[in-house]
Amino acid sequence: MRIGLRRTPFDIEQKNLTVYTPSTYEKTQRGKVRTCGAETEIQGDITPAWGISGNYTYLDKKVREDSDASAVGTTSWGTVSHCRRITAFPVY
Repeated sequence: MRIGLRRTPFDIEQKNLTVYTPSTYEKTQRGKVRTCGAETEIQGDITPAWGISGNYTYLDKKVREDSDASAVGTTSWGTVSHCRRITAFPVY
């Protein structure tokens, strides 16, 4: 049996990020957006013919600078804080 575990933290700062605004159906530009988080994945063979993989991702995405002062400190629209996935696959 083979099992693998991986954890990847990240901290990304983007300037002039284009985001979708649902109220106006337009794309707008944000001054600075910071995304922090981590991804954890585990993968292994459950039988000689099948493997399984699962992961969990946590995101904290906040607007840091913007021409609209009320947007600073908010989460960008459409950002998911928690994401999970489980996949079974054939092993060759």
